[in-house]
Amino acid sequence: AFPSVNATAIRLHSHPNAGLSRNGNFVITEVSFETAPPVLVDPDHTTLGAAPQVISARDGRSMITVTPRNASGELLGPRLAVVLATTGGSLLGEVVDHGDGTYTQVLAADLGPAGATLSATVEGVVIAGTVEVRFVLVDPLLTTVAASPELVPAPGGRSLVTVVPRDPGGAVLGTGLSVVFATTGGTLVGAAADHGDGSYSQVLLADTSASGARVSATVQGVLI
Repeated sequence: AFPSVNATAIRLHSHPNAGLSRNGNFVITEVSFETAPPVLVDPDHTTLGAAPQVISARDGRSMITVTPRNASGELLGPRLAVVLATTGGSLLGEVVDHGDGTYTQVLAADLGPAGATLSATVEGVVIAGTVEVRFVLVDPLLTTVAASPELVPAPGGRSLVTVVPRDPGGAVLGTGLSVVFATTGGTLVGAAADHGDGSYSQVLLADTSASGARVSATVQGVLI
């Protein structure tokens, strides 16, 4: 029996004494094996990320990305065996190798209240870091939108518009949500600010319109 050899290529070498056998077959007199260096995955330098990290519990999707690295922090490149696991929701399809050293898979949310913790294994090595994805349910009736002050001079007056997203139980949903304001008059200055306490605000700048403005908000795609 011949011993097994892990090889990435096999080279067949001609030899001065090589020739044809009686039945015309080529006779190989030398065979060499070229082996690839082992892939050393570092569980601490390899990274795991999610975008976005807060999604709707009804139909939200998050892209989970694994970037394998060695102990020097260098990318390990394509063609690695990458497996993702989740404690909530479901992973769709297979892990996609993008050929640039990154690997992705889509996480689909469910109605589980705890969200999901994602982990990864690369070439059989369990990666040290994990990533959290929150699943949220925004209640458009319990979520509040307010302006302070409600009466401002035109033009140039400013009002701070604030939204506090809540779930169906009335609990404040907290930080990290996608919030977009819209107005029928005046101008919204900058982008919505996440204050980290469950409230989000944006400044409304008045114009010369005599009818004022009606400001609305969309939270995680839900119109309030």
